[in-house]
Amino acid sequence: MKLSVAFFALASVWHFVQGQENSTYLRGSDAEAALAEEDEIASSGDMVNSHVRDLQSCYTRWYTFENGISVDWDQQTTSIRQNTIGGVWAMHSKGTGADNWARMRYAKYTFNNSPTATTRIKVTARAAPDGGKISDAYLIETKGVYTVKAAEQDGSKDEIDFFEYYGGSNKETMNVFRGGKQVANYPQTLTKVTSAGTKLYTYELILKKAQKYMLVMVYDETGKEVERRELTGDSVPTQPMELFIGIWDCSSFCGTGKVDYDTWMGVKSVYIEAC
Repeated sequence: MKLSVAFFALASVWHFVQGQENSTYLRGSDAEAALAEEDEIASSGDMVNSHVRDLQSCYTRWYTFENGISVDWDQQTTSIRQNTIGGVWAMHSKGTGADNWARMRYAKYTFNNSPTATTRIKVTARAAPDGGKISDAYLIETKGVYTVKAAEQDGSKDEIDFFEYYGGSNKETMNVFRGGKQVANYPQTLTKVTSAGTKLYTYELILKKAQKYMLVMVYDETGKEVERRELTGDSVPTQPMELFIGIWDCSSFCGTGKVDYDTWMGVKSVYIEAC
């Protein structure tokens, strides 16, 4: 993201330390200003910004990961499988054993948690390109339980996978569940996302509970919108959900190959707006 020197001079920046690493985030109007600058270069900028409401009563955060991860994120992993690589937060998967997955949960906010809830999330990330690995960003109903299993679909939960990349196949999909059942016509393949395993794409989710409306947009490295999918009506998830981002091995069922060496997905930034 290209932020001006003047902006950084004025913005209020908080640093959090976990171990010997720290992560930077902007909040409130500073976070929205950063996102507005990014939106200006998107071909659909006016339409994107039309979804932004009065943010004075909204929860807004902008996280970057050049210097590590904020304590606002709960690192869920089988071992020390997360670190900073080249300005992104890397989550690793190695083989099919105990170290085959890594995940982080946003621990500060539950989304879609009121009758009029509006959610906007933007994740900029590079997926793991290697066979048998899934890189994912998703909202899922946890029912107030935050164990490792809470992040997994058990056949009863609402879920929105707005970024789901299958390494080894160069296949990008999105998926939606209501009450643990896949919504009709999902998953959908995002055919215009062609290099998610080698380049940074931005994945945006907009969810409006009262309007029964969901929108997913994908932008390439230049900020150009390359994909847009909408869902309306009773198929739109209504339950409170948590945000998870991570990688795991799917070589036993996804048919995209298998690798035994270490591979990783990288998250550059996350913007959160919840009203």
